[in-house]
Amino acid sequence: MSHVQSLAIQVESWSSRIWRGLSRAMSEPAPCLVSFSLEDYFVGTSDSRPPGALDDWDDLFANVAPSLTRCSLYGVGLLPATGAAFRAVTCFDYSILSTMSTADISRILTLMPCLRTLALMAGEFHVSAGDTACAGGITHNTLRNVLLSVLGDRCALPWIPQFQFVSNISLVGAATLALESLPYHSPHGACLGPMGALVFTRHAVSNTETLIRLHHTLRHTELPSSLILRVAVDSLTWLAIDELVWPDSEAVVSTMNTLRTLTVTLASCSEMTPFYPHAGVFVTACTTTARWAMPYLRELRISSAPPSQESPHVSYDWQACRCDSMTVSLVDIASFIRQGISFATPKLETVVVAGLTVVDYDFASAWLELMRFSERIDIEEEHDMTYARCIPGNPGLTRADLDKYFAM
Repeated sequence: MSHVQSLAIQVESWSSRIWRGLSRAMSEPAPCLVSFSLEDYFVGTSDSRPPGALDDWDDLFANVAPSLTRCSLYGVGLLPATGAAFRAVTCFDYSILSTMSTADISRILTLMPCLRTLALMAGEFHVSAGDTACAGGITHNTLRNVLLSVLGDRCALPWIPQFQFVSNISLVGAATLALESLPYHSPHGACLGPMGALVFTRHAVSNTETLIRLHHTLRHTELPSSLILRVAVDSLTWLAIDELVWPDSEAVVSTMNTLRTLTVTLASCSEMTPFYPHAGVFVTACTTTARWAMPYLRELRISSAPPSQESPHVSYDWQACRCDSMTVSLVDIASFIRQGISFATPKLETVVVAGLTVVDYDFASAWLELMRFSERIDIEEEHDMTYARCIPGNPGLTRADLDKYFAM
């Protein structure tokens, strides 16, 4: 192990020979080791596994791993609080199928004083009896990114407000419900997509910014977009919403009393599938019986979708459109304003068309029609870079590099 820089171990079956080999490899000093991954997929009975296997970490790497910065554990126990092998770890990914407690989280933070990114997945989370982490606050000098994923369909994370000092919080599945338990974080902006959302919050006391990512899973029925509109409707000053999640005629939406800027991003070709039929926001808004009330709205932005940072655009045989650019009609935008939204002033201050090609047959007439609802019209070449942010995919599904994921 003296020259090994990366070590990845996957255990799918057990024998005395396997256990002896693992014990020998993981008990030697690892002065050059940078990345370590240990995944236990063994599904046999507990009697089939050697006693203490993957749970006795007293001498992991002989407590010598000064270069180890990335670690991923799946289905195994944690080091004892006295372990020193993880002292230099900056990115830690830990997954178990059973319950994870706040005591486990406290131990992780104690073991890893240099930790910057922490990803935790568990069947459920619970507060340990008498745990000071929940009562006194979970503190850490370097931690900036936290991802919490829950495998079950219900979850309570009463201790989540204790992570008030981090820059990024990512919630997956039922963990998204923790958004309701963040009294210190006041949402002021949000990006809503079909399977995920971004919430931009400001700490009520320290005035620091925290970005909260929400990811939907099939086991959890409430979409992040619905959750945000329910929880943060009274505080959002700007909202970017994908046309695929624009409220339909049966949706009950609350008045957006604080909203000043609304961005509607048109769905890309890759989002239009035979399995997700959608008529488009201009049709949906015009068939809605009640307009979405936004009394203080001053700016409407219609934008092409932001480019994905995860993969290039892919076209499929069933896609009717293979355009390099997206198109829009000013007449359709005017109709959308007239029938889809309401605001207190006679006109909006600005309507912005960003990253779209205008295709009205009579451009002059279309321009005049839209000017009935806005003091000014701006047409920009690039997509909206101020509000329409790219929502990354669920990192648990894509096995994304966590550092790259949180950098998006």
